Amino acid sequence: MAKQMSRGQSPGQIQTRVKALLDGVQQKLSSSTKPLEVHGVDNTNVDLMNALNAILARYAAPDAAHQAWQVSVHARDAAKTQDLDEIDAIESSLKNRYGATSPELAAFGIKPRKAAPRKLTVQERAAATEKARETRAEHGHPVPGAPEPVQPTQPPK
Repeated sequence: MAKQMSRGQSPGQIQTRVKALLDGVQQKLSSSTKPLEVHGVDNTNVDLMNALNAILARYAAPDAAHQAWQVSVHARDAAKTQDLDEIDAIESSLKNRYGATSPELAAFGIKPRKAAPRKLTVQERAAATEKARETRAEHGHPVPGAPEPVQPTQPPK
């Protein structure tokens, strides 16, 4: 386990430390200098640079992916209104072709508008009115247009 140092351990701070080590290896260690012993193994400047570049790549890759993600999110958000207009236009064209109440719209993920209820004929309306009067009478509700029933009053005792 790595010894916790006073230097930072955040990804950005680790990248800064690795870059500084890479600069130092390139400037101070050459192929003609004595190998540097790390973890009991002699490492040439090429070995050290390869190890440091591998470490740097592990930390730089997520940053690059995050930046690419942010760019794609901004591009998506910028095109949102244009995309919604295009989607609305396509849905509108489909409704025009098949009809707003057509069940075929469901195949496109569009909920068809419910058809307006059919108007009742004169005979059906008369039957419905008569049935409503009967129901009101059964439940003791006053029938519209009928006189209010007079309640008998009892004299006070």
